[in-house]
Amino acid sequence: LLRECPVPLVLDADAISVLKGEPSLLAEARSSAVITPHPGEAARLLGVPVAEVVCAPLRAAQLLSGSHLVCLLKGPVTVVAGGGRAALVSSGGPELARAGTGDVLAGMIGTLLAQGVDPFDAAVAAAPEDEGILRDRAEFLVRQGQLEKALADAEKLVQFDAANAERQRMRGFVLYALGRHDQALKSFEQSVLID
Repeated sequence: LLRECPVPLVLDADAISVLKGEPSLLAEARSSAVITPHPGEAARLLGVPVAEVVCAPLRAAQLLSGSHLVCLLKGPVTVVAGGGRAALVSSGGPELARAGTGDVLAGMIGTLLAQGVDPFDAAVAAAPEDEGILRDRAEFLVRQGQLEKALADAEKLVQFDAANAERQRMRGFVLYALGRHDQALKSFEQSVLID
């Protein structure tokens, strides 16, 4: 199937288990592919102990990726690697360990691939985000001077809970740093009204 399928593939669960110890078979794919292993599946693919994957998830994801192969390694921090790029996307919670959540993730990636989205971008977009990671990432991006990206995360935080004064203030600070003073003032006013 890997050698013959002309469209991008998403491999999860049993499709990954079939390749146990032979990740080189993934390089034979005719089209691009996204694999979504958890640490146990990644360890079986690589032929290493699970602890090695858990201790170095970025390295494991990079070993399981290539120019046409993207690996979304599920775990406490979701790691996406492929095509020379890598991203630490979010944290998962215990709810992501429930049966069926991997199927939903694979379905979301497949849907994006069917729309022509780049495999790496599809994996990053489908990976679960939580509010704590968004807040931490927005603060990190501000410190790095990546204000537009920080604003995108701050906007998502406000969408999660517009009645949260701290989130409104964060959005205001990023807008102010970007020179959008009128919008920043509205966020600061909103945070005062909430407090």
